[in-house]
Amino acid sequence: MINKETDLRIQTVCLAILTIFAVGVSLFLLRGILVPFTMAAFLTLVLIPIVEFFMKRLRIGRPVALILTMFIGGMMIFGASLVITRSVNDFSDNVSRYEQQFTKLIERAQAALPVEQIMSLLSDEEEKSDSADSSSDVDTAPQSDDAISDEHVVENTDDSPV
Repeated sequence: MINKETDLRIQTVCLAILTIFAVGVSLFLLRGILVPFTMAAFLTLVLIPIVEFFMKRLRIGRPVALILTMFIGGMMIFGASLVITRSVNDFSDNVSRYEQQFTKLIERAQAALPVEQIMSLLSDEEEKSDSADSSSDVDTAPQSDDAISDEHVVENTDDSPV
């Protein structure tokens, strides 16, 4: 019989599995709502020290410190978006040049590395190991009594006495 302690453990494990599943489904279904809240919480954690710095060191009131911090944060986001936009535009303008450089790099690597020779050596080694494996399999395979007697007959077919 199952005692109460084992029964409670089974119940606990089952409830834990159901809870994990329910939390996962909830997070999946609420991802559209949770992402903005998560970003807001992250920004709050990052920006609170700046607000406190303005309030304590510069002796600015909380509303002004908040507005100043939001302005500085907005300017940083705007600057980052400008840098990213410029980088993407430069990349898209120079894609053909990057492709040519990449092609040249691959050609130089192929010329420097004897890829075909390495591949042929590897295939030769595989063939040797495959043939060695197949011949060793034949030698070590258990034989039936009929096969042994056939070998004995084959070995004794020459003219030498037994």
